Amino acid sequence: MSRHLRLRAQRPETNGEIRGKGALRAWWSDAMSRLPGLHYAGKHLSAGEDRVVMEYERQNPGEASYMVAETLVVDGGHIVSSHVDHG
Repeated sequence: MSRHLRLRAQRPETNGEIRGKGALRAWWSDAMSRLPGLHYAGKHLSAGEDRVVMEYERQNPGEASYMVAETLVVDGGHIVSSHVDHG
């Protein structure tokens, strides 16, 4: 699951959540086809037994870059949710 305002704004019917591998694959496929120059520059990474916190800069030609913080929640070696905050 991923929850964030951009998703909610672009696809209100999702309530800001993507559930399942197929839906996540479709979201990223659409994003990459619309934004072929999209790039993420890693800044900080912190990992524990049950979560990974990533901070990265979202960069796309012709747009202002901004920071993103993403927390992956891990259970049994699998990512069970992702929480994304844009700066």
